[in-house]
Amino acid sequence: MGFLRKLFTNGHGDGHGGGHGGGHHGRRGKVRHERYRADDHDSHEEWWGRHPGSIPPLPPDVVCPQCRKSNPPGTRACRQCEANLVTVTCARCASRVDPGAAFCGRCGNPLSE
Repeated sequence: MGFLRKLFTNGHGDGHGGGHGGGHHGRRGKVRHERYRADDHDSHEEWWGRHPGSIPPLPPDVVCPQCRKSNPPGTRACRQCEANLVTVTCARCASRVDPGAAFCGRCGNPLSE
């Protein structure tokens, strides 16, 4: 039976820490390696080489005003219906104007194309 005990306990005693303090019973709080002391790192993410907020969020998709298809940022024409997706702004009031409009809907300024 001794060889079975070693086989199933990986040769470390009775399987509950092996008598070397390896069990987790009775410990309070999280135990960390010295390298990851709380005073060195502010968050769990930093322990793995990532800093919160270090990767900028992706810009939102452009939704086609005609067919409502979602298109990747920077797309100039809809991939579904080929409608123009370029954002036009009024030179006078800086409001967003529908592509193809001749005048600004907010201030009436004529738009040049």
